[in-house]
Amino acid sequence: MKLELMKKYDKKKVYIGVAIVIVVTIAIGIGGTVAYANNKKQSILNSIYITFIENPTVEYGSEIVDYQSFILESVGEVVLPTESIDTKEVGSKELVYKVSKEGYEKEQKVKVEVKDTKAPEITLKEETISIEVGAEFDPKSNVESVIDPVDGAIEEYEVTHNLDNNTVGEYAVTIKAVDKNGNESTKSYTVVVKEKEVEQAISNGTGNYRPYTPTTPSYSGGSTSQPSNSKGSSGGNTCDVNSNQIGNSGKVFDTWEEGRDWAESQVLDKNNSNYLKSYSVMTVLNNCGKSVGWTVNFR
Repeated sequence: MKLELMKKYDKKKVYIGVAIVIVVTIAIGIGGTVAYANNKKQSILNSIYITFIENPTVEYGSEIVDYQSFILESVGEVVLPTESIDTKEVGSKELVYKVSKEGYEKEQKVKVEVKDTKAPEITLKEETISIEVGAEFDPKSNVESVIDPVDGAIEEYEVTHNLDNNTVGEYAVTIKAVDKNGNESTKSYTVVVKEKEVEQAISNGTGNYRPYTPTTPSYSGGSTSQPSNSKGSSGGNTCDVNSNQIGNSGKVFDTWEEGRDWAESQVLDKNNSNYLKSYSVMTVLNNCGKSVGWTVNFR
């Protein structure tokens, strides 16, 4: 009886021992497989990578961002970021790239700087402005536009100058504009304050514009002397006006003031052939010695 029990007990131990060996063998196999898989995964992940360029930047306001341009080198299949960059906001932005191989994937991150490097554009109407002494002039009136390439028109900008409208000379006017991100640009132009054209012509000898009224109703234009009462060619008394009594303007005015005003309009008109000429307003006498009006002679 004892022997039979002993034999039966030893047989169970054998079965248990075999089972343990089988379990351990399976566990070792599974563990080895897992370890192999893990080792393979890690090996692949270590072999794939993305190297980025140094200090990648995006220009402020860019409509298109080239995410591929930030990559210097890569091993594995690269998936570009899916999120978009707000280029209307300067500062550092983080992008997430993915790289994969044989079903294994990892993420790599890079910081991209959105920078505003473009200054406002100032456009002037003229590089040089000429005004007569005493004339009113607004330095801003020569500014055509001040525009930021991204944000558009800039209404507030700085104008500096030492312009003295009442003193002849040359003066510099400087326009300074700053965009909302601190980019600054300047542009200058010149204002020339000159003497009034008539005064300048007199002072520098380029003209001799001196209107005046003769003290006596005489005219020495087309003849050597003023005609007095005389008979006409028909032999009868006539009081006609000889042509030599009419100035080279060819005009006769009822009053001295009318003649002067007309002459002034001629000598001050740049498009007139009598521009800046001197002139005389003189009495027109007929052949009977009577004043019949006023005429203008330019010289």
